[in-house]
Amino acid sequence: MEKAEKNHKTLDNQGVISFSANKKWLSMPVEIRRKLEQNVWCGSCSDVVKIESYTVKEFSNVIVLEGICHKCGNEVARVID
Repeated sequence: MEKAEKNHKTLDNQGVISFSANKKWLSMPVEIRRKLEQNVWCGSCSDVVKIESYTVKEFSNVIVLEGICHKCGNEVARVID
């Protein structure tokens, strides 16, 4: 029971994943999704990188992928409008 409560608190800190955003994301062709995943700016690397371990969220009718940089591991995000 304690473990379940601890995991619930962790999820609260990460934010809520939007099911409608995920539906929009999955409705895109796979080739387009792969290109977008590999075209994310990392401020730490100062380069275009691949996003990994990302979540799909929605803000003001745009999809946002939030995850980590494949090269350095820092947090990155990709806005898809």
